[in-house]
Amino acid sequence: MDFLELNKSSYLAFVYTPKNSKQVDIGITHSGNPIAECTMGTMQHLAFNVDTLEDLLALRDRIRANNIHCMGPLDHGFAKSIYFAGPEGLTLEVCTLTGSDINNWVDPEVVSLLGISDDELEKLRNPEPFNLPTRPVSQPSLQGASPLKMVFPEQAYNTIMSSSDEAVEAMFKETWEPEP
Repeated sequence: MDFLELNKSSYLAFVYTPKNSKQVDIGITHSGNPIAECTMGTMQHLAFNVDTLEDLLALRDRIRANNIHCMGPLDHGFAKSIYFAGPEGLTLEVCTLTGSDINNWVDPEVVSLLGISDDELEKLRNPEPFNLPTRPVSQPSLQGASPLKMVFPEQAYNTIMSSSDEAVEAMFKETWEPEP
């Protein structure tokens, strides 16, 4: 497992197992660059935000100082971005917003093609705030859950998702530390 420090309180972990395939098929498993295609369900690229253009340029220089090629900054109108290859061939982006109204970048043709109504679009642009309950929210029932699911064998999935958080933590607990 590799950790990338994003800032003093935020890290990104790249998790892999020895059984992971080493096969990389550009256009299928990986995009290879920020504008290329890849198969649905894979990650085209991952974007992070920094607060200022100065932060963006400092990160670009830090990346280049480690002998990694880095494109940019590129001006997208609402943001300026840099792009570079990350661990395992992932394409990574770091951007900073420029102050332009990001809602101006919602493409009406895409909205129409997706069949999004004016009311649905307004809810997407201005979602209702989530008021955190005083008690933790329990898992949805197996029958009433969203169709978006992680992939486990059915019996394992049902066991995991119908168990308490404490039981799931015990099932998957790994507290070893690497030797120095």
